[in-house]
Amino acid sequence: MVGVNIDVTARKRAEERQRVLVAELDHRVKNTLATVSSVISQLAVGYGSVATFVAAVDGRIRSMARTQELLSASKWRGISLAELVRRELAPYAKDGNTEVNGPETILRADVGQVMAMVVHELATNAAKHGSLSTTDGRSAFTFQ
Repeated sequence: MVGVNIDVTARKRAEERQRVLVAELDHRVKNTLATVSSVISQLAVGYGSVATFVAAVDGRIRSMARTQELLSASKWRGISLAELVRRELAPYAKDGNTEVNGPETILRADVGQVMAMVVHELATNAAKHGSLSTTDGRSAFTFQ
């Protein structure tokens, strides 16, 4: 009689870890899709043309993608508030018209996602109606 004894402990641990990671990914994707759905629903009111609506949705999805990129780079441990603000201002920044000041602040992943949406709204409003809508306008984001 011949027998084989194989220790499958490492394989079982790896399978469990993979199961947990897939469950976490499923959860995050579900939350992201719910956020996209909410953004679209909120934007559906008040836009006079399909092109304007599409541009608004596209801007918000790009913002979410930039935030996802930051979170992924940090392995979802948090994101720099200053970097988040810089990335949201980047489409409108030219000739030193934007400034970001404050201590290095790391936001938790969930807070970072919400803050990115807030900063995106502030930046787009400044570009459409405020200081970034004129050639000599400037915007400064200062946080403590």
